[in-house]
Amino acid sequence: MPYDIRSNWSACNHGDEFVIGLWPDHLGLYVCRNCRELVNVPLTTGSCKCGHQPAIEEYYDYAGAIPYFGGQSIGQIEPGPDCPKCGGARLTFEATSHFNVGRLGTTDDNQRPWIGKDYLEKAIFVYALMAVCAEFELDPEEILQHYNLDVPASLIAHRRLSLPILLDIRNHLKAAVMAEEATFTVTDQLHRTIEEEMGDMLQLIQGSRKRTPWWQFWK
Repeated sequence: MPYDIRSNWSACNHGDEFVIGLWPDHLGLYVCRNCRELVNVPLTTGSCKCGHQPAIEEYYDYAGAIPYFGGQSIGQIEPGPDCPKCGGARLTFEATSHFNVGRLGTTDDNQRPWIGKDYLEKAIFVYALMAVCAEFELDPEEILQHYNLDVPASLIAHRRLSLPILLDIRNHLKAAVMAEEATFTVTDQLHRTIEEEMGDMLQLIQGSRKRTPWWQFWK
């Protein structure tokens, strides 16, 4: 479930809207000097709107610069890139919405065009995924399989955790367990976390609809 993000630089009144976390569709975020905007480069074409095909090193790693809602971050927020419109100052970012696309990595035709490709959007997601696996003591191979995903080996080192992506994965896995749709081994640590964080909600649902399993109302 990716996020809509808006960039801000008040001096030139410039702001772009783009998406983070949609690795089945996007190679990464590109600061294009030709288009003078921040662009989600499609996985299908590998090209910016202007036709340029960015090299891996040209993509912008947003993990340390884009906070979660309300400005929450892991450590100090990094400065964004220079404004592509005026070049006058560094951009800042804010998350404007979080939208549901179902489980990432699930397609109607069962195709996985991202497999075997190393690119930044996937690397940011996988790095956060590994951190969630460590917290919940989950098997990384099972969680990768849950998302129909492989590891972008050449890009996984020297990453910084993206808090929005980490929380997205964390919440999705908890919801999958609560809806009894987990395709992975549910650990004691994950069960305890769900009880600690969602216990009141589970009791409320169970108490209000005794004849219907509580997970039906979570979907």
